[in-house]
Amino acid sequence: MRFFGWLRRPAPDSAAAEPPSRGWQWLGGRRHLANSLYVMPKDAEEGERLDLQHHLLRIALGRNSYPRLRQPRAILDIACGTGIWGIEMARDFPKAEVISFDYDRTAFENSAQKQKLIGIPANFHFQVHDALQGLPFEPNRFDLTHLRFVGSFVSRQRWPWLLKEMERVTRPGGYLEVVELEDLRSPSPAFNRFKEVGKRLLDMRDLHQFPAPYVAEYMEQARVKQIQVKRVILGTGRQSERQQRLLVADTLAIWTNLQPIIVKVGLLADEEYTRLLEQLKEELPRMGVEMPILFTFGVSQG
Repeated sequence: MRFFGWLRRPAPDSAAAEPPSRGWQWLGGRRHLANSLYVMPKDAEEGERLDLQHHLLRIALGRNSYPRLRQPRAILDIACGTGIWGIEMARDFPKAEVISFDYDRTAFENSAQKQKLIGIPANFHFQVHDALQGLPFEPNRFDLTHLRFVGSFVSRQRWPWLLKEMERVTRPGGYLEVVELEDLRSPSPAFNRFKEVGKRLLDMRDLHQFPAPYVAEYMEQARVKQIQVKRVILGTGRQSERQQRLLVADTLAIWTNLQPIIVKVGLLADEEYTRLLEQLKEELPRMGVEMPILFTFGVSQG
């Protein structure tokens, strides 16, 4: 996998190549959803970052899911991005039906080209669907419903509703699992300036900057039982050097990808943003970064 592919920023051939009905816009040469809360681009480069992030979590946790499943029959991954989590779960549980869906196919298709080298399992299925339109499945279908890093498009008001939808489609005794950011921290001055600007952007859109501390309460509102919260701090531990390399690449990609939208809404001028980004590229490998993640999971009552 090319973890640093996001450094290449080729311009699209033509914005007209996108069907206008899908509601896309081009900002700074990056493909974004129009009329959406979603702050990140939806293109192949962002897909590479999501795959990097997945591998970082897999290294830190040692597996793909905190709950230890026993012979699941059906697994759902909501707003799956590249689909890599679902593909790996399908390999881990070859007798289970694994369904992953996302609003757009771009990131999945880019990742699928790589997956073809080792094959996509026959029990894995990708669908196009918008999670904010509800989950298009009957009640009590899945043994595990999984949600990861959706704070960039799920508003504070919509979180309780989404958790109730997850509970609805999870069978009695099955698990709901939500993986979200608790914080991002670094002594880098440029990093902390970006962190402040990022919070302002998310506040403008009624989005949590760090949703993880609220998830357990949202699960309680959805009548989920036996809720547990486990913390994993990326960038530390026995493999800290390897994690730091990946985490620095991920963090630089986040702020590279956010430049068009932050400049558009007027939180920073393009020149100032570019200067800060260069400062961040110099500071972060020296000063390091940590990413505390909360795995919040519980059992559905059906």
